[in-house]
Amino acid sequence: MKAIVIALAWFVGAVWQIQAASADGWTTVAPREEIRPQFQHTETGGKSGRGALVIRADEREGLHGWWQKTFSVKGEQHYRFTAWHRTENIAVPRRSVLARVLWRDQAGKEVKRRDGVVTNFSLGVVASAEPEYPRDAVEKGTVNNGWVEMSGIYEAPPGATQARVELHLLWAPNGKVEWSDVTFLRAEAPAPRKVRLSSVHLHCACMRLVARGPDFMLEAHMPEATFGQDELADIEPPLQADP
Repeated sequence: MKAIVIALAWFVGAVWQIQAASADGWTTVAPREEIRPQFQHTETGGKSGRGALVIRADEREGLHGWWQKTFSVKGEQHYRFTAWHRTENIAVPRRSVLARVLWRDQAGKEVKRRDGVVTNFSLGVVASAEPEYPRDAVEKGTVNNGWVEMSGIYEAPPGATQARVELHLLWAPNGKVEWSDVTFLRAEAPAPRKVRLSSVHLHCACMRLVARGPDFMLEAHMPEATFGQDELADIEPPLQADP
């Protein structure tokens, strides 16, 4: 009888926690219970004073959890995600604080991309739509009392009826993040624009050059490596060197 009472008490507590975490449709998730951080949904506070979704890690390494909520969408329509976050005791917010949008069908399953990944082989094979990762609009702490805006406009792939928004904290012992003013709304398609990409591929036939390190190879090929600056490239990926 004692075991039954304890089990029932645990069950009631677990249900209360789930209901408390489901305020405004947001629920809490962790990959495994043993790495679950602490969650709190506040009615006040946040950037606008209308509440916040808080995730707090203790001193243990490797904790990971997120708030999530599902929004209804229509395929081939554009949507704008916006959220604000503020962090404490997080060395690299770009690594530990992120949001992502996952496209799902009515059954909650993955949907296909609009176009295939490859066109010259594996004909008829279409990959699943990849998650979207909104970016910070400004660097942490420059404006808004430490609140940083994260946003992005995305097109829902054909077949998508749901967008699952996730707000993460990971790899941040004793760290804390507050998420606030989260929206996911229909938006106009962004105007098309041309983007110039520059890249340098270094190929060194001599292993002795490779052994001297990437700095030496970069110095030796600096004229080629700086051409992107002359062309005013919009995107310059990291240099890649092959032995």
